[in-house]
Amino acid sequence: ISDPMKNNKDRRNFCGVPEVRKIKPISDTLYPFLKAARGNWRNAVYISCETCLYHAAPCGGFLLTVNAEGMPILVEAEKFSAWTGDTVRWEECIGILSCQAFVSLYYEWGLWNLKSDNECSIVQLLSKP
Repeated sequence: ISDPMKNNKDRRNFCGVPEVRKIKPISDTLYPFLKAARGNWRNAVYISCETCLYHAAPCGGFLLTVNAEGMPILVEAEKFSAWTGDTVRWEECIGILSCQAFVSLYYEWGLWNLKSDNECSIVQLLSKP
């Protein structure tokens, strides 16, 4: 069995320092995500991170849903596939956003709910308790 976190070991921030993130347990991430997506990942918006705004290596793709309070719920597409065995296909999602579009869309929310505007919003959301 391949390690779904294997590719994350080599991520580095814009200063070249290895990136360290807290990983939320699967139940803390998967259940709220699937609840908001009505049980189907295809009801999520695919976020494509091909050009990093923070000069880090591109992260790949993410699935976005929103909870009842309007808070974004993000799951790494690769991790979702590893957890569920489903192959996520971006073209089957209800929509597609670039990372830049996501940051712009949630800019005001991020000002009040994220620690820093100098760090990637997606990275911060993935490690948010």
